[in-house]
Amino acid sequence: MLLAVDIGSTTIKSALVPESGELLDVRSVPTPAPALNARPGRHETDSELIVQAVLAMIDERLYESADIDSVAFSTQMHGALLTDSDGRPLTGYLSWQDERGYENSAKGKAVVNLESAAGGNAIERSGIPLRPGLPSTNLFAVIRGDDDRIRPGQTIRLHTIGSLVLHTLIGRAITHLSSAASTGLVDVSTGTWDPELIAALGIESDGLPEITESYAPVGLYNGPHGVVSVLPDLGDQQATVAGVGLNPERDVLLSIGTAGLVGRLTTAVHTGGYIENRPGPDRSSRLLSVSRLPGGRALDVFVEFFRTVGSSVFGVDASTDAIRGAISRLADSDAPSVNVALLSLADRRLDAAITGIMPSMFTAEGLVAGIRRSLVDEYSLAISSLFGHHDAPGRIVIVGGVADTAGPWLERDLAARFGCAVDTLGGGELALTGIARLAASFAQPSTPG
Repeated sequence: MLLAVDIGSTTIKSALVPESGELLDVRSVPTPAPALNARPGRHETDSELIVQAVLAMIDERLYESADIDSVAFSTQMHGALLTDSDGRPLTGYLSWQDERGYENSAKGKAVVNLESAAGGNAIERSGIPLRPGLPSTNLFAVIRGDDDRIRPGQTIRLHTIGSLVLHTLIGRAITHLSSAASTGLVDVSTGTWDPELIAALGIESDGLPEITESYAPVGLYNGPHGVVSVLPDLGDQQATVAGVGLNPERDVLLSIGTAGLVGRLTTAVHTGGYIENRPGPDRSSRLLSVSRLPGGRALDVFVEFFRTVGSSVFGVDASTDAIRGAISRLADSDAPSVNVALLSLADRRLDAAITGIMPSMFTAEGLVAGIRRSLVDEYSLAISSLFGHHDAPGRIVIVGGVADTAGPWLERDLAARFGCAVDTLGGGELALTGIARLAASFAQPSTPG
């Protein structure tokens, strides 16, 4: 029996997966929170707390069931941390929500300095345009900036959160290509760490985890309650794609969580603009995507606005779920809207704003109508960019924890824009389903040709 584990931004989930492939006994615990005293724009979590939470979950499962023979992972992407040569953390886990790479310092912005140090060709080889939240820029800010945790000449090692978990479990620093590539430090055409980008950071090659493209077991965990084989750390986006079962080329995934993302499986390579080239869930595919689209974090700006109005003006305290439910209901109206800018693809920030306010339109219905229009515009622009001017998706699949807030109007609006089927898949276990499917497909012997 397989134990599938998904290390997410807000929760760590696990499920038992028998040979039938169904998910049994799904459980979750909160992902340890980032430091409360962090500067604005920073999101750094004690990595040892994350590892301990994962280890405790695995050991509990092994104690309860002797049938578990393997453990497989998916992990949140676009995050990394640094340790010393003995594996002691030098930094916390810098998640995709950390934006220190865009901070102004005495040495300038890391995102600018990294491109100057490594060169534009190296950035293009990584498949991910430089932007806020990218590990390459955040790590450059730490190593080459004024962070006093890093001493000149000190030996440092880089980890994804998955490679740190694997190193703890099996004593081997290894990470799946899908997770490694999300750091922005990999040449996606070769599937190896890019030497120019790594040199720009000042990390030696022996300070990097191994990269594997396979989903074969990478070692054994000899725990207090049994010995199990361990599979590598698949990126959660690739795991979700596998869980949905996207049809290559024609289907589009729209994932709406803390932030939004659209993705399309293809065999083609696309360069330029803000489209990201990621490895797909298997060796033969690529996942073209646009990330950092509006999601729960942007919507929370408006949730907090309605909460403040209710509390300060009317003395009514409403829960987040109640306010999000009201937003979903109000969005179904045809009220004239104010201009709401949830996100600009140009500056890649996770901000929200309201502009062009007119007295006749600044109502609850008008504000929510503006949110609706902005969401549809941003998602449509991103989806169109994955296909170009002469092609369109055959189906759009909406997933994610915030998808229910959008409601049926998002399905209707996107269907009207693209003239295709739009489906919303409920449930938050698609990454676990994807892990199970990939593990099962690898375990099956290939048919002789």
